[in-house]
Amino acid sequence: MYGQLHKSIVHLEWENVEEVLSTKKGVQMTKETFKEDLPLHMAVERRAPDQLIISILQANKKAALVRGKMGNLPLHTAAQNCLSPTVVTQLIKAHPEGLDVLNDSQCTPRDFHQRNDVSLEALMRPTACWIEDVEKEEYNKRVNDRTFELKNKIQKLREQLAMSKKKTAVATHLLGATRPRLSQQGASMKADKEREAKVEDLKQVLEQRLNGIKERITIMEENMKKEKSSEEVMINNVLKRSYMEEAQKKYEKVAASHEDIKRDLEQLKQLHPTENSDNSQGNAEIIDIQEFNCKHDDTMLGSVKNFFNSN
Repeated sequence: MYGQLHKSIVHLEWENVEEVLSTKKGVQMTKETFKEDLPLHMAVERRAPDQLIISILQANKKAALVRGKMGNLPLHTAAQNCLSPTVVTQLIKAHPEGLDVLNDSQCTPRDFHQRNDVSLEALMRPTACWIEDVEKEEYNKRVNDRTFELKNKIQKLREQLAMSKKKTAVATHLLGATRPRLSQQGASMKADKEREAKVEDLKQVLEQRLNGIKERITIMEENMKKEKSSEEVMINNVLKRSYMEEAQKKYEKVAASHEDIKRDLEQLKQLHPTENSDNSQGNAEIIDIQEFNCKHDDTMLGSVKNFFNSN
C-alpha cells in the first residue's frame, strides 16, 4: 500500500517523513508494505538520515524481523550500503538473530564488506553476545523504568507525607484551640442539665400546687353551691313570711268587715220583726242567705286563720 509515508521516502522528503511519523496515522503506515518492503526497508535502502531510520524503527520494531525484496532484512540492506555504526548497531539490537539469516542470495549481513571498522566489529561479534547484551539492556531498561516509577511513587508519597504533616499540624493547632471551647461547652452542658433538673423539680412542685389549688377551687365551688342553696331557702322564707304577713292583714280586714256585716244583720232583725208575711218571707230568705254567707265566710276565715297560725 502506497501511503504518504512511502511517497515521502521514495522522493527523499525527509522533513515530510518526520511530520507524518508524528501522527498516529503515520505510525500505522510503518506496518504497511509497498512492493514487499516496509518503510524501514525503504529508508535504509535510500540512505535516510540516521535519526530518521531510528525513528521509523522505534515506531515499529517488528519491522527489523521482516524480509523485504530479495529476502533481505533491514540489516542486510544497511550492511550492504555501509550505513553508520549507529544504524547497524540499532538494527542488530532489534533483531540479533538477523546476523545469521540468509537472504535469497544466500548472504548474511556479515558477508558484506564494511568501510567502517566499528560497523565491521559489530557485525562480526557473536550473535549470542548480542542477545546477551540485548537481554541485559532490556533488563536494565525494565529495572530503570521500575526504579523511575518507584522514585516517582516515593516522591509522591513524600509529598503526600509532607502534606499530611502540614494537615496534622493544622489539625493539632485547631484541636488545641478547640479544647478550651469543648471544656466550656462541657461546662455549659453540665449547667444546662442542672438547670433542666431544677426546672423539672419546679415543674413537679408547681403541678402539686396546681393540684392543691384545683382541689381548693372544687371545695369552694361546692361550698358556694351550699351557700347559694341556703341563701335561696332564706330568700324563700323571707318571701313566704312577707306573703303571709300580707295575707294576714287582708284576713284581718276581711274578718273586720265580716263582723260589721254580722252586726248589721242583727240590727236588721231587730228593726223588722213584724212586717207582712210576703215581705217578711222575702226578707227572711235574704237574711238566711246572708247568714249562710256569713257562716261560709266564718268557715273560710277559720281555715285561713288556722293556716296562718300553723305557719
